[in-house]
Amino acid sequence: MAKFKTKCGGRELKVNDWDHEPAHCHVLGNGENIRVGLFALAVLSPKDASLLRPVWRCLEKYQAAMLTAWQSVTILLGPEDG
Repeated sequence: MAKFKTKCGGRELKVNDWDHEPAHCHVLGNGENIRVGLFALAVLSPKDASLLRPVWRCLEKYQAAMLTAWQSVTILLGPEDG
């Protein structure tokens, strides 16, 4: 299930309801899953991924809504966290 989900620029933007820090969204499409940090709107992984300008515009447009959605995400603890 997703806390936030929309389509734009030929891609899907999604904030999962169970995820991990740092605050991020997933940009899905064309067989890719690109993680983008929500505060700086920078690609987190894969490092060599690139997004087209229409997708960046959508990220900028929905940044506040995605950050609001992130506030209610249940954080998963990784092995190094506990």
